[in-house]
Amino acid sequence: LHDVSGELDPDEVWRDAWARLARATQDRRHAFRHPVVATHAPQLGVRARTVVLRAAEPSPARLTLHTDRRSGKLAALALEPCLSWCFYDRRPRIQLRVETRAVVHVGDAVARDVWERQGPATRAVYAVEPAPATPLGDEVRPPVDPEDATGFAHFAVVECAVEELDWLQLGRSEHRRIRFSASDGVWRGVPIVP
Repeated sequence: LHDVSGELDPDEVWRDAWARLARATQDRRHAFRHPVVATHAPQLGVRARTVVLRAAEPSPARLTLHTDRRSGKLAALALEPCLSWCFYDRRPRIQLRVETRAVVHVGDAVARDVWERQGPATRAVYAVEPAPATPLGDEVRPPVDPEDATGFAHFAVVECAVEELDWLQLGRSEHRRIRFSASDGVWRGVPIVP
């Protein structure tokens, strides 16, 4: 991640960050596979939770997750469609903080296309009743049929357009940080004080 002068090369850092994100969508053990995302809505406050990174595309810069449409994430995104992501890989000591604007797909062609590629275990997760965060009683819940049509009705794809990416590497003697933002569709990184 250095140019010939030993300084950080923002273009190389950008490419490396997206390569790591792309690998995380395929490698279940990659450190970036399970980021923490946070929502903020005036009536609901700040809420953070761990999700699974489902897709990462550098152009256009976009991150994707899947969730239950009945979840608190979607209630917050309906009020304020901003989602903050935080990834951390302890081996290279790299943190990515990504600010995004979310678009939610429920019951549309995008959701249907993604749904059709899900296996039975994933489909069963979305067919669960009652809704997420509902207190459980003493009743015995029957097994969920992965082909239950309610599964798709509850399935949501959240596509997040990246508005800013903040890259930080923690070093033993010094930390390094670059903030990336786009102007006229062109991403540029500026080294900043960690």
